Amino acid sequence: MSRRLKSGRLSLAAILAVSFLWLLFPIGAFADESSGIIMSTPFPSVVADKGKQLTFPIEIVNKGQVWQQLDLQIADGGASWGAALIDRGLQVRKVILAPGKSQSVDFQAKPPTEAQAQSYEFRVQAVGQSGGVLSQLQLDVTLQDKVTKGLEMTSQYPSLSGQVGNAFSYNVNVTNNADQDRDVNLSATAPQGWQVNFKPAYDTKLVSTIRVKTASTQGVDIEVTPPQRTEPGEYNVTIQATSGTDRTQVALKAVVNGTSKLAVSTPSGDLSAKATVDSVSKVAITVRNTGTAPLQRVSFSSSKPDQWEVTFDPATIDELPAGQAKEVGVLLKPSSKALAGDYMVTVTASAQQGSNQSASDSKDLRVMVDTPTVWGWVAVAIIVVVLGGLAGLIGRLSRR
Repeated sequence: MSRRLKSGRLSLAAILAVSFLWLLFPIGAFADESSGIIMSTPFPSVVADKGKQLTFPIEIVNKGQVWQQLDLQIADGGASWGAALIDRGLQVRKVILAPGKSQSVDFQAKPPTEAQAQSYEFRVQAVGQSGGVLSQLQLDVTLQDKVTKGLEMTSQYPSLSGQVGNAFSYNVNVTNNADQDRDVNLSATAPQGWQVNFKPAYDTKLVSTIRVKTASTQGVDIEVTPPQRTEPGEYNVTIQATSGTDRTQVALKAVVNGTSKLAVSTPSGDLSAKATVDSVSKVAITVRNTGTAPLQRVSFSSSKPDQWEVTFDPATIDELPAGQAKEVGVLLKPSSKALAGDYMVTVTASAQQGSNQSASDSKDLRVMVDTPTVWGWVAVAIIVVVLGGLAGLIGRLSRR
């Protein structure tokens, strides 16, 4: 009975001892029990994208009773990965630990470009002064083909429209997905003669580089100005953002609409004309498209005195290209009751550019109206008859 009790006590003590050792040496930590040196990392096995910088934080603890001077070595792998143990920017090769103290270092490595998508193993060792390995830590890395984009750039409104000579204002967001703050260079590919400027959001300074914190997004205002004589149409502008080997871009579109302008004049510039009562007189006017877009359906109208007739030849112009002019005849027929003198006739040309924009121009014509020649001779004859009658009357009275 006493032997069974004693055996049970020993079994319980063994279980407690194993449990204590399990807590003392967690997963990811490997040590020589006699040295008291323990190396550990929170995540000893990770999956990473090809080309991504890897960092494992490692803690080295001296749980022994004596000081320890340790040589830190990367035993397996690491040659082509540039693996190293780093602390505050310096490469660490040795560490001295007092009893009960610890020290942290970072295991850093970057997969070479030729690395395949598979699993890789690294082993970090702490070697004592006698040359024996006092503790070691295995790190496992599995590379995958998918490469996480270090930079991203998006625009909520990548396509804008405006008039010739006006600037197009865009806003893009630059996102830094890397694990460190980065300087991002901005550039643009635009048609020849176009000007592209960058400003940080809510700022007025022109920049070509912005600072974006890790896992953050920075807004950028982009002002794109086409030349004054840009032809109407659609134009593409590509914005690039680069930082190190990471590169991203966003495509912007500028739809340039032509301006609608129309000018009415005469070939000589003289805005006066002559007309005769009850006859048709023709006056030439010039209609010119002074805008940058073709005009469609140019029509004509007039403001005239009562009972006058004003018509146009041709009555409409189907299309008038930018920069071109066309001569139009204005046919004037004064009222039969019109008296000789000056009258005002206003002619107006109206047109459309596209589906909704319009242009128009008006000019006042000073029309000098003459009575017909036959009525002039009749008036002369009447005057002669009246004068002859008066002369005869005077002669008869003088004889008496």
